[in-house]
Amino acid sequence: MTIFWSCYGSYNRKSVKHFLDYVTAEIHRHTEEKLYRVYMTNSIRGAVRGEMLKYQYIDLLNGTTPTEDTRTGTEIAADIISKYGLRFEE
Repeated sequence: MTIFWSCYGSYNRKSVKHFLDYVTAEIHRHTEEKLYRVYMTNSIRGAVRGEMLKYQYIDLLNGTTPTEDTRTGTEIAADIISKYGLRFEE
């Protein structure tokens, strides 16, 4: 709600539609800024602990999270071989 009132104070046109578009854009900007700050905080915390993040900033912006592959190495190799039609001769 504070974003709405800060937009109201900084917006100087009379159109309600344009004002609502402006508020929507400010909400998106504020959300992305907050998301970036959290991501950077987690990155720094992980770097200090010697850990790596399992996601990238772009994944957070798109609302996707990478899933961890639980297949074994043999299953991954078989999948790639069948997908690309690889043949091995002995």
